[in-house]
Amino acid sequence: MSVLETVSERGGGAEAQVTCMLAGVGVSATQERLYVLLLDHPGLTQPAISRASGMSLGAAEQTIADLLAMGLLTEEPGPVLRYWPVAPDVAIEALVAQQQEELARARVAASVLRERVRQAAAQRHDDHINTVETVRGGAAAAQRLWQSQVAAERDVLAIGMPAAGRPADDREPVALSCLRRGVRYRALYSRAALADPGAAHAIRACVAAGGQARVAEPPVQLLLVDGRVAVLPQYLDHGLSSAVVTRSAPVVAALSALAEVAWAQAAPMAFISDGPAIPANSASADVAHLVPLLAAGCKDETIARQLGVSTRTLDRRVRVLMDELGAVTRFQAGWLAAGRYVEASGRER
Repeated sequence: MSVLETVSERGGGAEAQVTCMLAGVGVSATQERLYVLLLDHPGLTQPAISRASGMSLGAAEQTIADLLAMGLLTEEPGPVLRYWPVAPDVAIEALVAQQQEELARARVAASVLRERVRQAAAQRHDDHINTVETVRGGAAAAQRLWQSQVAAERDVLAIGMPAAGRPADDREPVALSCLRRGVRYRALYSRAALADPGAAHAIRACVAAGGQARVAEPPVQLLLVDGRVAVLPQYLDHGLSSAVVTRSAPVVAALSALAEVAWAQAAPMAFISDGPAIPANSASADVAHLVPLLAAGCKDETIARQLGVSTRTLDRRVRVLMDELGAVTRFQAGWLAAGRYVEASGRER
């Protein structure tokens, strides 16, 4: 069987294997498909690549040229040109390094432009333009919230914000992105926010990555970044509608003081590690999810929704947990659970 027949027999080239894994370094799905094809079958000619991938000769030629320019392919001269993939650990690391250089240049440009705006405002004696901005529209406000956190260098404190999971555009959740870069991330949630679908899972993922989460009834919805930028979003019944962004030092300082007081008075949400805190066959084996929600003071309907069970089933699980802890009231069960499980394996970082 020829190489081409082997490729075709495996599902029409690498099309079935395309997962857009390299989109983050500027490689399109089509380019990735061709690269994966040559990883599996190196040394193909352009006509063979065209037939195996189902692409026209012109499209294959252009995609090969793109991959050569990116450093993902090399060509072997001879009577017939053949194309060989560069090892992924070499080629992709080079693309990542290139992207990091471009990001560094963009940050420098942002600083230069920021200084230019500051100087222009100073010349006009108009500090308001430089320090306060109103962002109208839900999409624009959401983008600004995301941008503010992505730009964080040291610390993010989110007060009264929704417990968002993965964004609709499949970007990495911004809290996890911050934590991965070494940025301290704290979030204070309202009990109403814990009722949102997937909220507990998103918060648990953040805490597992090194973030901190607390629960209270916050006095304001506020995002503070590096103690220099404050974003006040406005949520209406239909969702986020607008946001006010300020860099005014006195205003940010006042909001920071308010936020720190709210944070200090809130109850920590400490999650139990994945290790078995109780026997795996226990009826309360999902205690890792149950206890933090009980400790947060959530209503039964909210807890049941997060666990995906009925309130009747939840009541049975709570009773089993109380029996295992030797508690006679829910209050006592929460106290004992915090001492036995949360402090042992879910201590807030």
